[in-house]
Amino acid sequence: MKVNVDKVLSTPEATYIASYNQRDLLLYAVGIGESSLQFTYEFDDNFSAFPLYPVCLPFKGQSQDVVPFPPESILATSDSIPNINPAMILHGEQSVEILRPLNPLGGILTGKAKIISFNDKGKGTLMETQTQFEDEKGPMIPKRQPDSHDEFKTSPFQAQIYRLSGDYNSLHIDPEIATTVGFKQPVLHGLCSMGVSSRALYKQFCGGDPKRFKSIRVRFSSPCYPGETIQTSMWQEGNGKVLFQAVARERGVVIIDGGEFTFDQNAFSRL
Repeated sequence: MKVNVDKVLSTPEATYIASYNQRDLLLYAVGIGESSLQFTYEFDDNFSAFPLYPVCLPFKGQSQDVVPFPPESILATSDSIPNINPAMILHGEQSVEILRPLNPLGGILTGKAKIISFNDKGKGTLMETQTQFEDEKGPMIPKRQPDSHDEFKTSPFQAQIYRLSGDYNSLHIDPEIATTVGFKQPVLHGLCSMGVSSRALYKQFCGGDPKRFKSIRVRFSSPCYPGETIQTSMWQEGNGKVLFQAVARERGVVIIDGGEFTFDQNAFSRL
C-alpha cells in the first residue's frame, strides 16, 4: 500500500509521559559496561545519569516492567503509516543532543515525538523521527539570537486595568499586602504578562487570523511590575512551533521562561 508522505509529515507530534528512577540509571550504566562509581553507585558524591540514558525513555515510558515492542513512541507517531511489521524495523541511525542533564534522583518527563522525514523506496522505507523530552521546567531556550522580538511598555496602572477581567487578587493592587508577602509593590498578574507575550506571538505568526493560534505554554519565573517593559524574544523551531522568553527589560529579569507556542501554518484568514 502506497503511503501518503504529505500526510505522514503533517501528522501532529505525539505526546507521552516517561519516568525513570535511580535504579533505572544504575541498570543502564552496567548494561553498557560502565563501572565508574559516578554512574553505578547512588551515594557517590558525583552520582549522575550517564549522558546517553535518555535513549531508553521512548522504550520504557512509565513502566517498571518488561514492555512490548515496538515502543509507544513509534506506535504514537505511526498512525498514518499502514501495516508496520515490528520485526522488519531496522535501527539505522541515532543522534542525541543534551540540553539539560537529567536529575540523578529520577524524574518524570514529557516526550514529544514526530516524524521529520519519510522516504518510501517501495521495498523499504527510510523514516526519521525526532523526540524531545522536557521536565517541569519546559523546553530550553536556544542559544542563538532570537528570530524576532517585541516590546510592550506596560502602564503603571496595568494591574488595575487587568484585574477588571476577573482576577481580583489583592496582591496586584494593595501595596500593604504586596509588601507583606515580600514584594516592593503590587505585581502584575502573571496571566497579564502571558497575555502581552501571546499578543506578540499572535502578531508575528498568526497573520491576523485567530484560528491559527493553537497552543501556548509558559513558566512564570519572576514577577513583572506595572510600568516595566515586557520584551518577548521568539525562536522558530519549524512545523509551526515557536519557543519564547519574556524579560522585564529595565531590570533584565526573565519573567517568562520555557515558553512554547504553536500555530497552524496551513490556515488562512478569511478577513
